Amino acid sequence: MTYNWLMLGLAGLLEIGWAISLKMTEGWTKLPWLAVNVLFGLGAAASLAQSMKAIPLATAYLIWKGVAILGIVAYEYFYDHQPMSTGKIVFGALILVGIVGLKVSQPATN
Repeated sequence: MTYNWLMLGLAGLLEIGWAISLKMTEGWTKLPWLAVNVLFGLGAAASLAQSMKAIPLATAYLIWKGVAILGIVAYEYFYDHQPMSTGKIVFGALILVGIVGLKVSQPATN
């Protein structure tokens, strides 16, 4: 796995943190969480930008958002105790198949 793909994975993980911390700001009324949110957002953007030096924009963006979506669904299930419907499982699996498909269909990058 190359550096740029690792940066893309990191960008996805930071995006999960960004979304969760955004919720924790409670409409931007909790300033400590707002600071955390800004840090996660900047980290996600910087990591995504780094990955796009070698990964095409559409591929990087789709994988970045896909990782974030799957992570947020998992967070809601395990920590917010949201129900996991059959639809969430099926369509989450389709997102995962899309992420893997985009990765394996790309030519080797640095």
